[in-house]
Amino acid sequence: MERRKSLMRLIGEGISASIQDSTIFKSGSFSNKDKLEKKIQASASVSSRLSDSADEKRSSITSIGMSISSVLKIKGDEKDETEYLKDKQEYERNKNEMKVLVLGTSGSGKTTFINQIRRINGYTFTPVELQHAKSNQLYHILSILELVLFGCDDEVQQEYTQILSFVSQQPKPYLEIPSHVQKSIKRMWNDLKLKDHFNRLKIPNLDYFLDRIELIGQLDYVLQNDDLIRIKSNTSGITESIMKIQSQSFNLISMPISLNLKKQIVKYFDDTISIVFLVSLISISSLLGVGSNTCLDETLGLFRYLIHHRLIEQQSVVLIFNQYDLFVSSYSALEFQGNFPDFHSDISDPQIAVDYLKDLFMKELNETHRVVQVYVTSSIDTQKIESINSDLTSLWTTKISH
Repeated sequence: MERRKSLMRLIGEGISASIQDSTIFKSGSFSNKDKLEKKIQASASVSSRLSDSADEKRSSITSIGMSISSVLKIKGDEKDETEYLKDKQEYERNKNEMKVLVLGTSGSGKTTFINQIRRINGYTFTPVELQHAKSNQLYHILSILELVLFGCDDEVQQEYTQILSFVSQQPKPYLEIPSHVQKSIKRMWNDLKLKDHFNRLKIPNLDYFLDRIELIGQLDYVLQNDDLIRIKSNTSGITESIMKIQSQSFNLISMPISLNLKKQIVKYFDDTISIVFLVSLISISSLLGVGSNTCLDETLGLFRYLIHHRLIEQQSVVLIFNQYDLFVSSYSALEFQGNFPDFHSDISDPQIAVDYLKDLFMKELNETHRVVQVYVTSSIDTQKIESINSDLTSLWTTKISH
């Protein structure tokens, strides 16, 4: 900056002197003429040096700019190449995968069903997946205990204050439950005065985990297959589970759906070879629901939407009535008849009640020419799921060959 000011000052002085001497030159003073010519020459020399300096700077900046552009171009090329390879791999993977949509309302057992199918077909769960599943299940158990205690009086809450303190103070995720809290949970689970609170919740597999809380709550405990198929997973988004059946890759795409969000699943219909629709017998047999719709209304509406959709006219549909074991164990004839006044068959037999619910869905098929495979099962019934898996393998591989 100082050099630039000095140069500009020098040029200014030269110009000023030239202006002053030009008057003398015009008057005919030849001695002043010589002085003027020398000063003009000096000024021209300075201007030339400044111009050369500016050109050098411009050249240097241009060179730096070209270097930066070259680097950015190389970086850009590398990024483009990386993205291209990634897209290519994704394309090749998608091209070779057969997509199956696993749909159902929240709590219908989609995750358990998928875990069973993957396990039966030889998939081994990673340590990260096992730890994540364990953390989610411990959180699920503690949330239920907290819910039960909040519905009790102050005396009961004080009795089990260790549980409430742990839930409120322990940061998530939960990887273990301290032994003193385990003992408190065990005592709460066996407390007869709280049994009705637990029974009213009708939560699948809660007894399985609470009976084993002193084992599962240990830090070094690793979930086993029997645990995994009973895990409660609150799936809030779309999950993709890759597996192989007879060397063919399958992508089981699962998502919770509702009548309000039913149009969001349409984009997944493309290239789908089959749709598995799970129905919770526990949910549809109650009058609970969201808004003005009961769970039965919601589930029937979604099933109707699927079987009539023109974009999946050629895809196979599998309808699975799930949680049969829990439905039977918690079945109340009077409660069921109260929820379904037009049910006049033998109300004492839960199987007849299941047939009644199943017929409600079968009536939706009367207006279509679809052939739907129907199963009544429990996702934790490994033998039954193995039989369903055999049927699905035959169905899906036959679909591919055609």
